[in-house]
Amino acid sequence: MSQQEHQAAEAFIEKIEAQLDQMVEDADADTLFISGYLRGHIMLTAGYLEMENQLNIQDLITKTNDSLEQAIAGGELDENDQLLVKNMWQQLQTL
Repeated sequence: MSQQEHQAAEAFIEKIEAQLDQMVEDADADTLFISGYLRGHIMLTAGYLEMENQLNIQDLITKTNDSLEQAIAGGELDENDQLLVKNMWQQLQTL
């Protein structure tokens, strides 16, 4: 993996964090929960990729998707929260 890919991934993560921070300023309880939940999955995934020296945008997206799917399959979220998480994650991926 190149240094450029790593730096691009770090910039992507910073954009995601900034967007999540902005969302919670005037957020309702659902948005606060969903943003915190997503932040946890994203940052945990980024940490694992960083430790493996594999941090890049595509792997971050793929592995975060995998993490979310495992959590949903494990019953962590009800149907409404699943929809909110998936929608917010889709929005964040476009940053």
